[in-house]
Amino acid sequence: MDLKNLQIEMKVAFFSFFIIMISMILIDGLWLGFMLKRLYVPNIGHLLNDSMAIWPAVIFYILYGIALNVFVVLPALNNNTGYLELLLLGLLFGMVTYGTYDLTNQVTLKNWPWIVTIVDIAWGSCLAASVSLISTLMTRYFW
Repeated sequence: MDLKNLQIEMKVAFFSFFIIMISMILIDGLWLGFMLKRLYVPNIGHLLNDSMAIWPAVIFYILYGIALNVFVVLPALNNNTGYLELLLLGLLFGMVTYGTYDLTNQVTLKNWPWIVTIVDIAWGSCLAASVSLISTLMTRYFW
């Protein structure tokens, strides 16, 4: 691969990551704003901080965005993956990552509610699928 192609690939990777970050923060922010008092406070309110710790959230979104880009979006762009397959890969990615968190909580925390686990895994699956689709569509359109 020559330097020019490498530069183009890096620009595509950064662009798709940027779209992932923007769409994930917006969509997840809407979800959390809507569901905090409806799902999380009634079920796990006793575990919630009085105020949100920003830096762990920033680190999470960056790491999650990088992983989603590396394992789902960039391979879909490189392989010209169809949108249904892309959605399924994003869904699987979200199910595994959110499932890891929620099922670990089932194992390690007293009285972690199953409803939170089920809804959270479903949400994470939908979030990863939709963000993967948005990023891939936008990147294909602009690149």
